[in-house]
Amino acid sequence: MITLFILLGGYGILYVFSRLGVLPATSSNEELAAWAMAFFLFFFGLSHFYKFRDLLRIVPSWVPYPQQTVYLTGVLEILFAFGLLIPSLRFAAGIAIVLFFIAVFPANLNKAIHRIHVPGTLSTTILSWVRLAYQPLFILWTLYCIDAL
Repeated sequence: MITLFILLGGYGILYVFSRLGVLPATSSNEELAAWAMAFFLFFFGLSHFYKFRDLLRIVPSWVPYPQQTVYLTGVLEILFAFGLLIPSLRFAAGIAIVLFFIAVFPANLNKAIHRIHVPGTLSTTILSWVRLAYQPLFILWTLYCIDAL
C-alpha cells in the first residue's frame, strides 16, 4: 500500500504546488507524473540498501546471484529516477522502467505466494496479493510519463 501512497501522494503534492505557483505553472501533468515516479523509484531504490536482508528474502530461488540482484535493482531504480528527470533521457528511461517492472514481478509474486513479511511495511498476505495488481498501474503510469499512451 505504501507504494501507491508514495506515487499518488507525490503526484498530488506536486500537482498542488504547480497550481499554487511553487512549481512552474507550465509543468504538464505528464511531467508532474514523471517527477512523482522519479521520487517513487528513488525512495524504493534506496530501500534496497537499508532493507537489503528483507528484500533478499523475496528474490525467487531461481534468480542467480540474489545479493547482487538486490543491490543492482536498487541502483537501477535510482538511475531510472534520474533518467525520468532529464527530458532528453525520459523516453528511454521510461521504456527501461517498464521492462524493469516486468522483470521484478516474479519477486513480488514470490513474496505473495510464500507469505513473506517485510518488517516496517504494510505487508500482509492480502496486501502482497493486492500489490501485484499495482504493477500494471506502475507500467501505465510510466507510459503516461513518457507520453506513450
